[in-house]
Amino acid sequence: MPIVRVELLAGRPNGVKQALAAELTTVVARHLGNDPAHIYVMFQDVAHGDWAVAGRVFDTPPNNTNTGFDKGRKP
Repeated sequence: MPIVRVELLAGRPNGVKQALAAELTTVVARHLGNDPAHIYVMFQDVAHGDWAVAGRVFDTPPNNTNTGFDKGRKP
């Protein structure tokens, strides 16, 4: 029973998740030989304020003085 976990920024429409779940199920079934009825896809929506990249939280403006971006420094 394969379980595929997908973490992504919150706000994607259910139709997008449905399409992705269908594609992932097809690929896993093809490569692992499992019955699609036994392949689980779990989505974890992460709030923009709970995810950061390059040292900056997604919902933080680039000129926030706490990030160092406004001083020309890289995180």
